[in-house]
Amino acid sequence: MRNIFTFTAHFDSEQSCRAHFKEARDKNGVECKNCGHNEHFW
Repeated sequence: MRNIFTFTAHFDSEQSCRAHFKEARDKNGVECKNCGHNEHFW
Protein backbone atom coordinates (compact mmCIF):
# COMPACT_ATOMS: atom_id res chain seq x y z
CA MET A 1 0.00 0.00 0.00
CA ARG A 2 1.36 3.33 -0.98
CA ASN A 3 -0.52 5.84 1.16
CA ILE A 4 -3.20 6.36 3.77
CA PHE A 5 -5.91 6.63 1.10
CA THR A 6 -5.28 3.19 -0.36
CA PHE A 7 -4.90 1.81 3.17
CA THR A 8 -8.28 3.11 4.28
CA ALA A 9 -9.87 1.93 1.02
CA HIS A 10 -8.58 -1.58 1.70
CA PHE A 11 -9.50 -1.68 5.40
CA ASP A 12 -12.89 -0.24 6.21
CA SER A 13 -12.43 -0.72 9.95
CA GLU A 14 -9.82 -1.44 12.57
CA GLN A 15 -11.28 -4.93 12.97
CA SER A 16 -10.81 -5.76 9.28
CA CYS A 17 -7.23 -4.52 9.46
CA ARG A 18 -6.50 -6.64 12.55
CA ALA A 19 -8.11 -9.68 10.95
CA HIS A 20 -5.97 -9.26 7.83
CA PHE A 21 -2.69 -9.08 9.77
CA LYS A 22 -3.73 -11.89 12.14
CA GLU A 23 -4.45 -14.13 9.15
CA ALA A 24 -1.07 -13.28 7.60
CA ARG A 25 0.73 -13.94 10.87
CA ASP A 26 -1.06 -17.26 11.40
CA LYS A 27 -0.21 -18.26 7.83
CA ASN A 28 3.50 -17.44 8.20
CA GLY A 29 3.81 -18.67 11.75
CA VAL A 30 5.36 -17.04 14.77
CA GLU A 31 8.59 -17.97 16.49
CA CYS A 32 10.24 -16.40 19.53
CA LYS A 33 13.70 -15.09 18.64
CA ASN A 34 14.98 -15.88 22.13
CA CYS A 35 13.81 -19.45 22.74
CA GLY A 36 12.36 -20.68 19.43
CA HIS A 37 8.89 -21.29 20.94
CA ASN A 38 6.29 -21.26 18.18
CA GLU A 39 2.93 -21.16 19.97
CA HIS A 40 1.14 -17.90 20.53
CA PHE A 41 -2.18 -16.74 21.92
CA TRP A 42 -4.37 -13.94 20.71
